[in-house]
Amino acid sequence: MKKPTVGVIAAAAAVAVAATMTACSSGTPARPSAPASAALAADVMDLTSPGGVDAAMAAPPMDAPPTNFDFRTVDNPKDQTYNQLCGINDQGVIAGYFGSGAAGHPNQGYQLRNGATSFVVENVPNSVQTMVAGLNNQAATVGFWSTANNENPGNTGFVARNGDVHNVAFPTNDNANPPVNQLLSINDDGMAVGFYNDSAGHSHGYTYDTGRNAFKSVNVNGAKSVTATAINDRGMIAGYDTTAAGVMEGFLRASDGSTRHLSYPGSSMTQANGLSNRNEVVGVYTVGTGQTAQTHGFVWTANAGFKTVDDPNGVGSTTVNGVNDAGDLVGFYVDRSGKTHGMVAKPGGMTANPTATSGEGPSGAGNRSTTEHLTLQAMPSGTVTVTRTEDGHYQVQIDASGFTPSQSHRAEIDFPDLGPVIRFVPIQADGNGAIKNTFVSTATNGALPAGSRFVLHLGAAIGDNHSPVSDEVLAQSDVLPNVPNGARSMLTAVHVNAGGGFLGTLSGSATVSYDPAAHRLTVTVNASGVGAGNHAAHIHSGTCAHQGQVLYMLNDFTADANGNIVNQTRTVNGVTSAPARGSWYLNLHEGDSNQILNTLTPPQPTLTFRPLLCANL
Repeated sequence: MKKPTVGVIAAAAAVAVAATMTACSSGTPARPSAPASAALAADVMDLTSPGGVDAAMAAPPMDAPPTNFDFRTVDNPKDQTYNQLCGINDQGVIAGYFGSGAAGHPNQGYQLRNGATSFVVENVPNSVQTMVAGLNNQAATVGFWSTANNENPGNTGFVARNGDVHNVAFPTNDNANPPVNQLLSINDDGMAVGFYNDSAGHSHGYTYDTGRNAFKSVNVNGAKSVTATAINDRGMIAGYDTTAAGVMEGFLRASDGSTRHLSYPGSSMTQANGLSNRNEVVGVYTVGTGQTAQTHGFVWTANAGFKTVDDPNGVGSTTVNGVNDAGDLVGFYVDRSGKTHGMVAKPGGMTANPTATSGEGPSGAGNRSTTEHLTLQAMPSGTVTVTRTEDGHYQVQIDASGFTPSQSHRAEIDFPDLGPVIRFVPIQADGNGAIKNTFVSTATNGALPAGSRFVLHLGAAIGDNHSPVSDEVLAQSDVLPNVPNGARSMLTAVHVNAGGGFLGTLSGSATVSYDPAAHRLTVTVNASGVGAGNHAAHIHSGTCAHQGQVLYMLNDFTADANGNIVNQTRTVNGVTSAPARGSWYLNLHEGDSNQILNTLTPPQPTLTFRPLLCANL
């Protein structure tokens, strides 16, 4: 797909100073608004045109995002102090603008063509400011424009193609004054997304069908503010919302309305700004607050989770706004002098010490000293679809990975106060730790009690292996409706002790470094929710979604009484050559090295082998 995409951070375009790190929208999404209702089936798009959806199906979902990138700074010669690149399509055409929006420094839109070497002016006729925010593969662009360049200019969305400009404003009687309407992305079916601000300044996401001139709201259950920033040809929508607690988090909404929240571990803010047909999400997160706050770009996939993206010239001040199906990224960074520069990042670079020599090393970096910064993702992860059949049975379709290879798990639909409501036969992972199959309940049942969830346990039967560990909850779905209708739900990892006590949310990060002169791998881990005690850790061949053999064993990591591993480092010596990038992963297990395998010949995984956290390298 195109790169539907556009970033957006809370700040008005008129005061878009470099320090505020504004991205490719000028709304005020961080301000809370009236509660938004849950996504409804009626709010789901029906993509029926022959172009985009077929193209989307030809682009398989990305298993893991690229590890490293080659970065390039691209600034319009008319203004080398403030440029932002907002979207990129599959032909490499880029949408962007220059000018901070401050008085006397208006936003001026452009397209970048011919390998990001040729700037083509794109400004709405009679506008004072224009920001080109997104574009598709069919030569259509979207964005917003204003007739003023002052502290509160207001703006109107637009769709443009071949010089024909159509203004777009969500139909409502509760507009901000002046009105704020912005379109931020458009897919190859002509479906655009954006947001408007109400009279209190709160943001509301929407879709706009350019062929039918039709609007639909984009709502996120429980959110108080919603901004839709990107849409792909599968009808998936990315964006960000503000929770009741005032926390900004990203979201990815499937075409059936099911929504996954995206929050970078340890961040104070996460925004999803761009989305490809390969289901790769890009955006920005913030760590720290006030003068110490830093912003980092990210790429995210369902199997591999988050990976940080920092332009080498703007570490701690990078934002990623757009991505295409090749994984090319666009965005911006702020240099030490406070200037904002357009950024293009293409997969294939390496994080390396430039003074090191060439040769072979981890991640295909040759014999250079390399460092990889990884986000550890809770395991297992995936989706589950639950349906009640006409004969009263319940059918469950699971598409998930990160289980113990070949391990069986007790499966049921539970209600907290009633225990198991509906049982299934034990569900077994394949030899790579994945479950991709459909299962039917062993008996017929009526409607579900309120609050029911589909649940997988660590063991296959109550008390199997003569261990209470088998009863631990391994993963669960979102709360199911009384009569499930086949809506997809996220299957979320859960970590509890043998007595059922919640051990905390699984999350973490790792840094993996390679020293070719010393033939040494160094792994530093920070993690939470893993439970007190020792935890085995390995570097394996394969990926988190397709587990392979152990390559390097690490000494156990030790969590404190609160289940936290804090800045612990382990080393592996004698590493003379390492697998190529994308062919290995780091895994942290529930048990220690003495517990995760039995004494059989050959040894087999025990229940405590369970992967807790994983990251692809």
